[in-house]
Amino acid sequence: MQKNHLLQQRSVAGCGYEEWCLAEGVAGSALWTEIRRLAPDERQARAALAALLAEANDGQCGHEPERCYELAVAWGCGWRSVVTRSQEQPWPKAVLALAQLSEPLVGTVLRQLDEMHLPSPASERILALRHNRDAGERSFASMLALDLVASQGLDGWKPEQHRLSSYLLRLFGGRLDTGALRSAAFTEGLLYPLLREELGLLSGTVAFLVCHSAACHAERIHAAITQAHPIKVSELGKVGLFEGNRCSSCGQHAEATSTYRLLRRHWLLVPRIYGGAYEERMFMNCTACGHHFPCSASYMYHYETMELLRTCVDEGATTTQRHFIHQARKELRSARSATACPLCQRHAVSQRPVQLWVYAPTKK
Repeated sequence: MQKNHLLQQRSVAGCGYEEWCLAEGVAGSALWTEIRRLAPDERQARAALAALLAEANDGQCGHEPERCYELAVAWGCGWRSVVTRSQEQPWPKAVLALAQLSEPLVGTVLRQLDEMHLPSPASERILALRHNRDAGERSFASMLALDLVASQGLDGWKPEQHRLSSYLLRLFGGRLDTGALRSAAFTEGLLYPLLREELGLLSGTVAFLVCHSAACHAERIHAAITQAHPIKVSELGKVGLFEGNRCSSCGQHAEATSTYRLLRRHWLLVPRIYGGAYEERMFMNCTACGHHFPCSASYMYHYETMELLRTCVDEGATTTQRHFIHQARKELRSARSATACPLCQRHAVSQRPVQLWVYAPTKK
């Protein structure tokens, strides 16, 4: 294989490209056409051709103009520069071509985000970005292309296994499962940091309500209370799982002593401080039934007092300071012991409160 590659390099370097194209056939001609269109000069074009001919033959894609184009774009953006060649400046036309390849892929990820039915105004902002090419897809695609070139993010692409567009889509949107965007995986993609900066979009742990009506999950909630069997999100479908004050499935209003609350991790949201509808609140977790319920004002007073003392008092505390800490810890323990779950009435709450995001749209 290496011997053939060297022979190809010598043949390309020792003859004109017209003669070489005739010798190699249509495959070489397509690859050379794309390289010449993107390369800054003849020398770099010939060097790229000598290296990419083997790649085209190995991937059996030399006869496909689209695959030849992807090879030329990737090479011009620094693909395999560390392994196979000395460091060179990226080709400006190749970087521009990478941005053009990325633009529809950014639109695909934004469309999948929009289809996740995120609460407004997150969905409205994503929808606006999706339809405003100048401010949305095009600018994000340019930033992503420059970032990929600077970080050599294309080095993991294997043309014999994937098309370049498939590889880029995976980089932008995170791991894709059967074509559907997963919020946990999306945060690992390159587009998430840009949307976080542009929209305030972030991934957090959110409080969701489980409807207690007979039409939804009354039996599950009863089992959680009587058998101390916490409900898991994975056990539920979309029916009877909601945010806000009313079940979207049956219309039942949420009740503090009947509706079950659980947490959902890796949920995409926009905080109120960035114009969204989510705010952080403190909850207690019942270790028996698993229900999360709001902390009382009395408990929060003792908890915040204890946290303030821990922050302000160092290890070399005086006798008086240690007395205040001991007293605050005792009062906090007493407040926690007096707290009962509003669903199962057990005094088995967590040692520390849990901070969750809550969907709380402003009333108009």
